[in-house]
Amino acid sequence: MSSRRETVIAVYGPVISPERVATFYSFATKAMDALGHPPGFVLISRRSKKGKYTTLRTADAQLAKDGYEDVTAIEVTAGPPESKGKLNTHSASAFIDVGEQFAHFSADASILSLSRNEILPLADEIFRILGRSHGIAYKMPMNLGPTWYAIGICYSKNIDAAIEAESAEADEEDMRISRWGHTYMPARVWEMGLLRDVYPWNFLNAPQLAKLVGKLPLEKWIKQDSSRGTLTPMANGLMFWELTASQIPDVRDALNKADLIIDWEKHRSLVGG
Repeated sequence: MSSRRETVIAVYGPVISPERVATFYSFATKAMDALGHPPGFVLISRRSKKGKYTTLRTADAQLAKDGYEDVTAIEVTAGPPESKGKLNTHSASAFIDVGEQFAHFSADASILSLSRNEILPLADEIFRILGRSHGIAYKMPMNLGPTWYAIGICYSKNIDAAIEAESAEADEEDMRISRWGHTYMPARVWEMGLLRDVYPWNFLNAPQLAKLVGKLPLEKWIKQDSSRGTLTPMANGLMFWELTASQIPDVRDALNKADLIIDWEKHRSLVGG
């Protein structure tokens, strides 16, 4: 089993203009350079034609010539030549999708940790570029497809055959992941104040902060007890909520009971189910 892990910053719901695509692309390439893993390949998709992987130099020339007006998505990856177009062989990646209103930036956890000093400047810059939205950051084994998880695609179960045995619990987890992509993202549940889950890093918007936990808005509920993590104001009215691994289970349990975490049975009517 691979021991590699990937750190992912995922952003949901921004209104993505051509100018924001251009700025995010510039940010992503510079951020990879700063991490010591310069981008090697770029995939540009346009309304007029399907994209294909090219070198960074070729992509820059194409974008300078044709502009960003009809760009629907851009993917940037850093890695060796043999990583081109292959899943989970990159050392860093970035993706922005205009139609899905989604973006991510990721890197191997050995070069980008979840430490405040390393990741918060990146997150600040991403939200400055993309505006008010919602996001999460997490670390996940590479063989489970961390960036695929971000958009609700079940890339792989645990490849250890002893753990991969079919079970109702495993099937339910697969369904939860898939529903995020095909139902909850299109419904923009974060604008209803709902959370996908509780992560080490959560970038909360106003509806989420105002959602009640008992008689208290989530923001006040978190501030009431240091065991519920810490809140730090960010750009565009967002709040950065940071938790340790030991804090997450109790917080998740409380928010599940308060119906703040999206649940198919509880929230089906809200998402057209």
